[in-house]
Amino acid sequence: MLPKSSWTMIELFDQAVRNHSGGEMLEYWRQNPMPQEEFVIERLGSEVKNALKSIRQNPQSYSKRDCLEKDFEAIGRFRLGGEVHQWMYDSFSIGRLLEDTGFVQIKKCGADESCIENFNSYLLDIEGDGSTRKPDSLFMEARKI
Repeated sequence: MLPKSSWTMIELFDQAVRNHSGGEMLEYWRQNPMPQEEFVIERLGSEVKNALKSIRQNPQSYSKRDCLEKDFEAIGRFRLGGEVHQWMYDSFSIGRLLEDTGFVQIKKCGADESCIENFNSYLLDIEGDGSTRKPDSLFMEARKI
């Protein structure tokens, strides 16, 4: 069985280096059975659950893509289109950035935690059942002075 670290490397790096939609993460999800499936679902929540349901209902619509894209202009448009991360923050680096730009009371929190009244009723980062939509996300809260 593939170790959890193999998925973790794909999860971290693919989001920054992919040149086509879905990248290696989508290719990994297409495996049936998918190695370390419970771990991947634990990490990505409803995002991967919905994708797996769709992929498994219609596997032909998710054929392997040509990763050796020849059109550099298309790669550039894709990479600037919002799917690829330009940077990844941890709680320390984003905390420093918030502090440097005038925020106070900076804290790391859960997807269902906020000082905003009735925050969970907006279902911004949680599903209707209370589960975290994207468990691999970093949630921070701060106040601007």
